[in-house]
Amino acid sequence: AQMALRQGLPQLEIMEDDVEFAHDYHARHMQVQAYLAERHGQWDVFVGVMALVHPETRVLHVDRRDGQTYVTIDRMISMVGNIYAPTALQRIAQWDEGNQDAQTNTIDRFLQMQGNMRVVIALPFLLGHREDVDSSLWGFSNERYAQMIAQAQTELEQKVAEFEDRAQRANH
Repeated sequence: AQMALRQGLPQLEIMEDDVEFAHDYHARHMQVQAYLAERHGQWDVFVGVMALVHPETRVLHVDRRDGQTYVTIDRMISMVGNIYAPTALQRIAQWDEGNQDAQTNTIDRFLQMQGNMRVVIALPFLLGHREDVDSSLWGFSNERYAQMIAQAQTELEQKVAEFEDRAQRANH
């Protein structure tokens, strides 16, 4: 993050080694990049897949276009495959990597606790998580994530429906 900021990169995309790409990834990725470019300065992180949704997560904005639903929420957790704007890189640059407590100080937990972020995520999720490998951090099979990811997507879809219901009632 610090190097990306020093080099003035407009964004930084990072994928973990256990990321899984769907058959339509390249086409959807191009749509995501176009969407993010249109919203320059209005997002901090694009998250490709989420395994957990913090209970206090709030939907800030919903856009439907090109067969995708883009949801902007106020917090995130997951580092499998993300795109970071300079505003998020500035936050990441403040992370204390010397604190080795994996329960409280993984980089994604650090970002989640920051709150007040503009996190864009596509529904359905742009990326998946390979189940045929083990988590090097948590020491268990990635198979455990499949149900968590499905649950996270369901929770986000429910939050979107509630957000759109409130917006529709407010307009009537």
